[in-house]
Amino acid sequence: MRSARLLVFLPVLTLASTLAAQTTTRVVPPNLANTFRNWPEPAPFEQGPTRMQQIVDGNAFCNVTAQITSIAFRGGDVTYAQAGQPLQNLQVTIGYAATTPKTMSLTWASNLQGTQTTVLSGSYNLPNLYPTDPASKFPVEFKLPKPFLYIRAKGPLLIDIQNGDTYLLKRYTLDADDLGNRASRTNFGVCGLFPQTNRCMQFTVDPLKTQLRLGGNVAFEIDDVPQLWPALLVLGASNTNFLGLNLPYDLSLIGAAKGNFLNVSLDVPIPIALVLKNPRGGSYGASVSVPIPNSKSLTGATFHAQCLVAGGGGAVPLTASEGWTLKLPNDSDLMQMVFGFLNSQSGFYFSGSRVVNQPMFLGGLVVRLGGTFN
Repeated sequence: MRSARLLVFLPVLTLASTLAAQTTTRVVPPNLANTFRNWPEPAPFEQGPTRMQQIVDGNAFCNVTAQITSIAFRGGDVTYAQAGQPLQNLQVTIGYAATTPKTMSLTWASNLQGTQTTVLSGSYNLPNLYPTDPASKFPVEFKLPKPFLYIRAKGPLLIDIQNGDTYLLKRYTLDADDLGNRASRTNFGVCGLFPQTNRCMQFTVDPLKTQLRLGGNVAFEIDDVPQLWPALLVLGASNTNFLGLNLPYDLSLIGAAKGNFLNVSLDVPIPIALVLKNPRGGSYGASVSVPIPNSKSLTGATFHAQCLVAGGGGAVPLTASEGWTLKLPNDSDLMQMVFGFLNSQSGFYFSGSRVVNQPMFLGGLVVRLGGTFN
């Protein structure tokens, strides 16, 4: 019975197979397919001998499988033409990664899963790159001898480029997606003064402990509060409006001392327990780490933060800090790159550092994959 049903659908399956065989392309990250010159990255061809590994999440280019027939990159210079040159000792492979963009190791061998597929081994002529090239042009292209069957369930895609030539080009950059450049933290507004010290509270975002990405965190530091008062960390979606009130809102209108403003909508209030941070100076503060949910709905999201302390001056003792605006990257964690010397066992992260308590932003070369994608 099952065989008979398959025979009925055979013409449909044949047509689907024919349509699927039409070659297409996928650019990773997808939102940069038509956005050019994002970050000029010298890896992997501006100097040698060098090695570059880049891990790409399969979610970025297929649902289940892909038949990859080519890998290509585009130029990264917005002003000058970049002259190519012939390479004699280049090796390009693709395969599966044993790690993910988030967990990528600095050690080359730790990122390899199984046998890698050779795309090119030997000579290659680096093409000239021009600032007038359109975003759709990816001149640095490597065509596979035969299609590589990628199955997403087996793991992320790993691109490995080993450049054995010893030289230093004057400039040869490729277009890269540096998520660290598109995540940002910016302070705004003014802070109220404590009459006891005639100083503002210190409300900052610690760059060494903050990871502005999905699944990361924001590390807030509060200091210079003169007494042990109740405190509130406020997270808000807006810094212009809250329940019809224009922000910043002058808190002196409700009895606080002049110079205090509500800078952030009161969407997520988080009570904070202050502690003695400076015994000699007698100031109080706190360190608060707020996790960022690993939800794609937050991709590119912007939110704001402020600290309020129930103490200070005014008929209604209330002192407000300045505000912070925090923006998450426009992409999810699609790729990461490690670059270093060929004769070394390890390299360096493309963007940031994965050392404990250091910021880490994902990113890598903008890559165009050719083939069929399902």
